[in-house]
Parts: sequence; C-alpha cells; structure tokens
Amino acid sequence: MIVIAALVITVATFAFVIYPLFRRKPVLSGDFAADAGIEELRSRRNTTYSMLKELEFDYQAGILTEEDYRTLESRYKGKAIGILKSMDGLANRGVVNDTDEIERLVAERSRVSRHRGKTAAIPGGNGDTAAGGIEDEEIERLVAARRGGETRFCPHCRKKIRETDRFCYYCGASLGGR
Repeated sequence: MIVIAALVITVATFAFVIYPLFRRKPVLSGDFAADAGIEELRSRRNTTYSMLKELEFDYQAGILTEEDYRTLESRYKGKAIGILKSMDGLANRGVVNDTDEIERLVAERSRVSRHRGKTAAIPGGNGDTAAGGIEDEEIERLVAARRGGETRFCPHCRKKIRETDRFCYYCGASLGGR
C-alpha cells in the first residue's frame, strides 16, 4: 500500500513539474500583438537616441573626427527617422482614421459659426439641425471612438494593460480585484 501511494505521489509530482514544458505559450491578441510591435520599435528608437547621444559625446571628447561624426550622425538620424515612421505606421494600422472626419466637422462648424455670428445660431448648438448642421454628440462620438477609451497601465512595470485584466500580462502583478 505504501509503495502504491509513493508511486502515485511520484507520478503526480513528475506530471506537475513536466506540464509547463508541454503547455502552449499564450498567443498575443490584437492589442497586445500591436503593443509588442510598438514596444520593440520604442526599444529600437531609444537605443538609436542613446547612440546619437553617445556619438555626440565621443565627438566632443575628441574621440571621433568631424568627418566620422557627420557620417555616423546622418546614418543614425536616418535610422531614427525610419523607426519613427514605422511606429506611426504601426500605430495607425487597423485604426479607423476618424481624425479627418473630426477635422472636417469642426471646420464646418467654425465656418457656419463665422457666417452666422454667435454660437447659439450654429446648427446643432440649440437643436437646429435642419440646414445640414453638425450635432455635438456626433463630434463627441467620433472623438471618443478615436481615443478608444481610457488607457490603463500596470503600477509595477508601467506597461499598457486592458481594462478587463486582473493581472499584468507582462510582469504578473495583481491589478486589484476587479
């Protein structure tokens, strides 16, 4: 009987230890996949900025000639510009570009305001929308959609987290009993 109990405990312990090795790693969902890409680009951007600062220091210390400094500086600045463009492209991918729509509505509203005078005469300002006016609620809706809600960050590692998370995806810290 003791041998069987020892065997069961041994098998259970072995399974407990080996299980994490065969478990699949979590797949990053849309927000976290994009965040991981942006985090990678931020890291590369910060490294490039550090290299530019170090390059400036080396030039001022007399370690680099002016020709070498100018060559390396233009190379690193080109790299930084490429990274920043990639960050902009990744940040804008998949996001409906409501900025143009919002800008158009605000411009139309201010144009109507200039032609009519006071804000009370602006279509939508007092419920008058018959002449193709713009509703404040429509502008607010577009702005809220563009913002995407309130962004939360982990208090321990300062990484972006989702509103529904109870634990930080990056560091595992508890985010409170929500």
